[in-house]
Amino acid sequence: MIKASMPMSVNKFEKLIEDERLNFDFPIQRADEQWNLMQKSLLVQSLIVDYFIPPVVTAAEVETKDGKTANTYCVLDGKQRITNLVSYFKGEYALHPDTPSVNVDGTYFSIGKMKYEDLPEPVKIEFQTKTLNMYYLSDITEEQKVELYYRLNNGVYLSVHQKNKAVMGVSASIKLNKLSEHPFMTKNAYFTPSQKRKGEDQAVLLQTLMLFDEEYELKSFASDELTKYAERLHEEVNEVIFEALEKAMSVLHDAYGDDSDKFLLRKINLPTLIYTMKHFDDKGYNKQHLIEWLKLFSDTVQDKSDEIPTNYKEFAGSWGIKKVNVLGRLESITKHLDEFYIQKVKIEV
Repeated sequence: MIKASMPMSVNKFEKLIEDERLNFDFPIQRADEQWNLMQKSLLVQSLIVDYFIPPVVTAAEVETKDGKTANTYCVLDGKQRITNLVSYFKGEYALHPDTPSVNVDGTYFSIGKMKYEDLPEPVKIEFQTKTLNMYYLSDITEEQKVELYYRLNNGVYLSVHQKNKAVMGVSASIKLNKLSEHPFMTKNAYFTPSQKRKGEDQAVLLQTLMLFDEEYELKSFASDELTKYAERLHEEVNEVIFEALEKAMSVLHDAYGDDSDKFLLRKINLPTLIYTMKHFDDKGYNKQHLIEWLKLFSDTVQDKSDEIPTNYKEFAGSWGIKKVNVLGRLESITKHLDEFYIQKVKIEV
């Protein structure tokens, strides 16, 4: 590994992004929008007044494009810093009202509630000319990137799943990222913004993979078990279970279209619901009636219908992560699905 560094202004970061020479493709990275407005505003203010800002760390590779050779940089640490500063520079948000004032050459300026274009000219100049240090590492392996990411974030709060992505490694993280971008996850499944920031959508996918993995002995959906399963994925990525999970989500998305169900499609219900689509497919049930069953099951669990009773709620309480409750939900939802289609066949006959 070869290490070097250079000072970078916000304008230079923006230019590298526009030229596709700076990217945030490292699959273990946290999702966007991790910071609230005050955190973003304090970052901007820190740059202007020249407070210390931790350096950005990237992996550098030489690429040739249009006959020209130049470095491209993959950000390993500093994504939130870069994206939030560039976003402010482009006028995409105004600073928090309580942002501290700044002192430029002995004159204090209030900058709260201001977008970049609203800043006094002396403050703009400070923002444009101040720099962050960017390290760029060459001759670095994927394993070293993961280890470096883990070490850089060792003292930083990361959710359990954000840590698990470092554990599972690059290959599995790329596949999990792809699944999280599936239309079912982005248009149908219901997650709060906070859950998305913490990576709980991908934690749900990891739990669902545990169900699809026939060679894995499920013990619970607890965080320590998720970490153990992440380690398993680092050792070996089973393409079959990823494909099966994607197929199951496609079945659900086809049924829902662009609609959602904020009750049934919550995180506690998703792993068993998605896995039940494997049973649905194995049985060869008619997809035409799937959305009818999904609505009926949702109404039944919410006590809005007693057409086909279910004891699903007994297993969906505060201890829903325990193995007995996970399997209880799976058995209940499968039984309800089967009974629905048995009745459908009788009606159609």
